[in-house]
Formats: sequence, C-alpha cells, structure tokens
Amino acid sequence: MYIFVGLALAGEGIIFRSLRIVLFAVAALAFLHGWVLAYEEPTLRRTFGEAYQKYCRRVSRWLPRLTT
Repeated sequence: MYIFVGLALAGEGIIFRSLRIVLFAVAALAFLHGWVLAYEEPTLRRTFGEAYQKYCRRVSRWLPRLTT
C-alpha cells in the first residue's frame, strides 16, 4: 500500500512534469518508512511476538523476494 502511494505520486509528478510532486513522493516515502520502523513494526512485535519474528525472517520489508 505504501509503495503504491509513492508510485502514484511519482506518476503524477511525471505526468504533470512537476518536480515538486516528485519530491513530495520522495518525502512521503521517507516519512512512511520511518513510520513503519518507529511504530508499525514494534507494535506488531508486541502484539504477535515470535510469530511476527518468523514472518519477518521469511518476508522482505518493501520488495518481494524472487526466490523461496
């Protein structure tokens, strides 16, 4: 979902030829990355414990893995 937000904003920046929108996309993705690290992941670790740790070992944070 967060990656889509960044891609949508970057796409708008390209379509409208707006450097401001592209820079906003970069800033938004940086903010969202910080949000995930500072709030979402710690909350999920507290809520789900070892099950979430196992999930993190199997799944990449942002980009899908091409191998299993």
